[in-house]
Amino acid sequence: MAALVPEHGHHCSEHAGGHIAGAARPDVFPARDRGAHRLAARAVQSEDDIRDYNACCIAAAAQTGIAASFGDGLDARVFPHGCALSQQYGGIGLPVINPLSMDTIRANLDLANAAQPFAVSVVIDSAGLPHLKAASPDAGSKTVAELRELCDYAQMPMILKGIMTVRGAEKAVEAGAAAIVVSNHGGRVLPGSAATADVLPEIADAVGTA
Repeated sequence: MAALVPEHGHHCSEHAGGHIAGAARPDVFPARDRGAHRLAARAVQSEDDIRDYNACCIAAAAQTGIAASFGDGLDARVFPHGCALSQQYGGIGLPVINPLSMDTIRANLDLANAAQPFAVSVVIDSAGLPHLKAASPDAGSKTVAELRELCDYAQMPMILKGIMTVRGAEKAVEAGAAAIVVSNHGGRVLPGSAATADVLPEIADAVGTA
């Protein structure tokens, strides 16, 4: 499955770089576990709320001098809360947005732009997740032109997560992405998908200096 829709005839665009004022290592992120906050909530017999988990992650990242991330999810309260946390901690929290409708992504980018994080990310590989399509039928793959529009709309560098092929990486460059994350979404999108360690070298060779 190609998470980036094929498109031809577009030129590469440039995107300004960025930095994190409050983090010594913006290139280091704690791994997010979708079930970790549920297990923690059960351990203390508290209500399951990922906002608490996000708050703990961003606070811990600030203490250790690295970056953190949070997603938009299906709960409308989560993304604004994460943006407020990122702003509180000097922009070290990376907003991660699912490939929903263009209008929804732009609305989330408005929140991210106001919070001024060091970067923002769109997760293109979640376009194939059944629960995402069930919750938002207009969610799905984006064209290079659509991604370029989002890169231009964002007021900070755009990171595209979910690249698994050289051609996908080249499309990300064409769209104006400042960085990519090689990821197969934990192998949850397609059974038997390639391991990221297997495809990373050829992707790095192709666009590592782009």
